[in-house]
Amino acid sequence: MRRLAVPLVGAFASGMVPGLVAAALAFLPTGDAAKSTFVSAAMCGMIAASIAGGFLADRLGRVRAMRLAGWIALLATPFLCVSQLFFAFAFAGRFVQGFGLGLFSVLLPLYIAETQPDGRRGRATAFYQFSNSLGGIVGALCGFAVAGAGLSQSVAWLLDVLVVAPILVVFLVGSHVLKAANVTDGTCVTFETEGTGGGAMGHWRRLVLAMVVLALTSATGIGSVMHYSVTMMTEAGLTGSSANAADAVMRVCGLVAALLSAVFIDR
Repeated sequence: MRRLAVPLVGAFASGMVPGLVAAALAFLPTGDAAKSTFVSAAMCGMIAASIAGGFLADRLGRVRAMRLAGWIALLATPFLCVSQLFFAFAFAGRFVQGFGLGLFSVLLPLYIAETQPDGRRGRATAFYQFSNSLGGIVGALCGFAVAGAGLSQSVAWLLDVLVVAPILVVFLVGSHVLKAANVTDGTCVTFETEGTGGGAMGHWRRLVLAMVVLALTSATGIGSVMHYSVTMMTEAGLTGSSANAADAVMRVCGLVAALLSAVFIDR
């Protein structure tokens, strides 16, 4: 159970960040170009993490690499507290945070898939996305609370430290009770070929298909667009907490889709 619970805590923290950024972006006292740079900094960090994630997983082991990712994301949060004052710090903080959370997106599903039994491996991996989506909803609701209560704009920028950082601490503490799940230590679940045939060629076909699907999904730009959801809703005519509420509704749709995948994937 803990082998699933701890990664899901990390997924929850990772999902909260886009929801918080969407709410806080409207408070960034800069032009559109600077806002785009702020958002793209995390995307750049995630790209770097996608390249380094597999290497770190094999070099350090799954658990140690996950722990490193948690520390990187945690140490980036103080930079975001001064985003309104020093934009260079905001950019640096977002890049480092994006790198840490990007490692999460590689390492957490990998660890889950390698430690869960055949009968629930797909469901458990789908719950990674469910937990990620749930974090996004909570992040959006935090922004809704800030806007609805008329709190200071600076509070929106402190949410990363007030909300995300404690969850990352829980993840890091929990990671110390996990056992390694490497191919060489005998704890890794082996993957058996289903009746799709083709041997090595069949594996390559499935790999290429998965890569094409992921590439097309990324090409929609939805990962970046969701950061601007509150800003777009505001420009469309919604004001204050209404824009944040609309953002939360969109993220609920993602949560429902993740729940459906968890229900049906192993069937």
